Amino acid sequence: MKQFAIAAVAVATIPMLAQAQARSQAQAQSQAQAQAEAQAGGRASLSVEAQAHVTADLAAARRSRLPEQPIRNRVAEGEAKGATDAQIVAASRGTLVNLQASHDALVRAGRSAPSDAETTQGADLIASGHTAAQVEAAARRAPLSGSTLESAAADVKGNANGATAGRLAGGIAGGLSGNVGAGLGVATSAAARGATAGVAGGVSGAVSGVLGRP
Repeated sequence: MKQFAIAAVAVATIPMLAQAQARSQAQAQSQAQAQAEAQAGGRASLSVEAQAHVTADLAAARRSRLPEQPIRNRVAEGEAKGATDAQIVAASRGTLVNLQASHDALVRAGRSAPSDAETTQGADLIASGHTAAQVEAAARRAPLSGSTLESAAADVKGNANGATAGRLAGGIAGGLSGNVGAGLGVATSAAARGATAGVAGGVSGAVSGVLGRP
């Protein structure tokens, strides 16, 4: 009878011990996650409203056959850096806009179905300061030169900067030339006026000398 009572107590204790162990494990996991986030300067998750914006951007990318991973990567990067909801939403929407601009530029360049890699690369170029027109020009050049889209875009941007610098230098040189020409014109005019005045003075003196003779 005594042994039966001890066994019953032991059986009743097992669920309690299991629950306590589960709570302990959950607390340990929660603490570990909080510590990791604190060390990384990150955050747990987006708010419901911010997540709705990101989900809408992903859906829009899916409908337009754009790669979704760049958007996910930007959101994850923002969370890891502890960015605010507004910053993450803006980054998500900006990435979507750049992906669409890149896709459109590639299509104009003759790519009927741009790959995800090309579209992502073009979006990265636009985000780094290239224009959609430069991405389009780079895409037209890349198949001919065998270079990557990034290096072709760098060539296109370099040529554009060189042309701009050339036009600027030409304008400066033209302005300087005009100023020098104007200065020479003024000097020549002054010299001509001086010469005319000298001739007139000489003639007047000669006439006076003739009239003054006895």
